Amino acid sequence: MLKVIKVDGGKYDDIVDKQKVSFLQRSSWAKFKEKVSSYSPEYYLIYEDGKAIGGFLALKKVRKFFRLSFDARYIPRTVFFFEKDKMTNSELLREVLVELKKLKSSLTIVEFDYPYWFSDFPPENKYIDLIRKVSSDLHLTYLDRPVQPAYTVVKSTMEDDLISSFPSSSARRNCRWGIKRAEKRKIEFVVKEKLSNSELEEAHRLIKMISEKKRFKGRTYAYFKALQDIVPEVIWFILVDRMKKGKIILANIGILDRKNSTFIDLYVGRDVKYDKFYLHYALKYFSFNYLKSIGVKYYDHWGIELDKSSPLYGYSSFKLRFGGRIIKLPGMIILGNPFLRELTKVFRRVIYL
Repeated sequence: MLKVIKVDGGKYDDIVDKQKVSFLQRSSWAKFKEKVSSYSPEYYLIYEDGKAIGGFLALKKVRKFFRLSFDARYIPRTVFFFEKDKMTNSELLREVLVELKKLKSSLTIVEFDYPYWFSDFPPENKYIDLIRKVSSDLHLTYLDRPVQPAYTVVKSTMEDDLISSFPSSSARRNCRWGIKRAEKRKIEFVVKEKLSNSELEEAHRLIKMISEKKRFKGRTYAYFKALQDIVPEVIWFILVDRMKKGKIILANIGILDRKNSTFIDLYVGRDVKYDKFYLHYALKYFSFNYLKSIGVKYYDHWGIELDKSSPLYGYSSFKLRFGGRIIKLPGMIILGNPFLRELTKVFRRVIYL
C-alpha cells in the first residue's frame, strides 16, 4: 500500500542523497531545485511498506480567472522513483494518483508532464473513453525498423468531443473563444490543395514571422513552393479575414497520406501582430473536423518517415535537397503553441480522430 506524505525540504534532500541515483540525476535535480525556489515548493515522498520509493515537488502557481486570481499547486515534473524498475510500473503510478486525490485540499491542481516511458499510463480525463497503444495495422517504419506512435485515442461521443478532450480547461476555453471570435469577425476557414503565388508568399511570410527564433529559420519560399509541387497530397488550411479584403491571417500546411488514413502536420504560420492564440485554436478545431469528415483516422503532429511503399517516401529525399536531415521533426516549429502542448503532452504522436 502506497502513502504520499508531505515533508520538509531538508528531509526530502536527505532521502534523495541516500539513494543510488546517477550523478546526472543529482546534478539536474540541484539545478531544478535552485530554479523553483521562488515558487514556494512543497515536498512529497512516496512510501511503500515504510520505505521511501520516490518523490515529487508541488509548486505554487497563480491562476487567473477574469479579475480573480487564486493560488494552485501543480507538479511541474513527473513523479520519479529511486529504482529503475519502478519507473515503468504503471500500477504504481495509478496508486500514486489515487493517493494524490486524497491530498486535493493542498494540491488544488495536479499537472503531470508525462515522459516517454509512461506509454501505458492514461491521464485522468473524464471525457476520454479509451486510450490504448496503436495497433500493428498502422505500418510506419524508420531506418527499416517498425515505428509505432505511443497512443491512439478514442474519444467520447459528446457533441464537442474534440474540445472536451483537451486536458486543460484553459485550452477548452480558448478554443471556444476562438470559434466565436472567428464567427464574429467574419473569418472564413478555407481548405486548399495548392495556393496561388501571392497566397503562397503570404503564407510563407506568416510562417517566417513565428519561426524567426526557431530552428526552422532557414525555410525559404522555394521550399514551400516545391513542397506543394512534389509531395503527392499537400493540404493548406487557412483562415481568411473577409473584413480585411481577404487577408490571410493563419496558414497551416500538412501532408495527407490517404493510404494510411494519416495527416502529418508540418508547419503553421500566424500573424503575431494581428492575432492572438484564440484563432489558432479555431483553425485547429476546424481542420480536425475537416480531416475527420474526409475519413482521416490519424493526426500526426511530429511527422514520421514512411517506407518505400508509401507515397510519402520521396519526402525524405526532397528535404535533403533543401539541406534538411532525413528526420527533421518538422512539427517542432509549433511546439510553443499551448494548444499543441496540450495535445502532445497527453497524446504524444498520433491522435485518433
